[in-house]
Amino acid sequence: MVYADFNNLDEKPNWIRLNCLGTIRDMKSWRIIPEEGRPITFYTDDMDDDKNTDNILIEGKFHYNSKSKQWVAILDWDTLRHESDEQRKSK
Repeated sequence: MVYADFNNLDEKPNWIRLNCLGTIRDMKSWRIIPEEGRPITFYTDDMDDDKNTDNILIEGKFHYNSKSKQWVAILDWDTLRHESDEQRKSK
């Protein structure tokens, strides 16, 4: 999983820029090199009603935006879920 700021939108509504410090740190830490079309799970910080960490997860894929000359993620908003949803499924 790689951190992404879901508010850091690029030119299209389902594209987000991958230039945030947390994104760069995660990609470097996990040694992830963007490749066109490579699928990946992204997350952003969130909390449940009791103020416990419950990150938001979403599936996406890497895309190089030649117009802005940077890597973006194309997100599939239909896969949006909380980390706790994943934990409930695995039980």
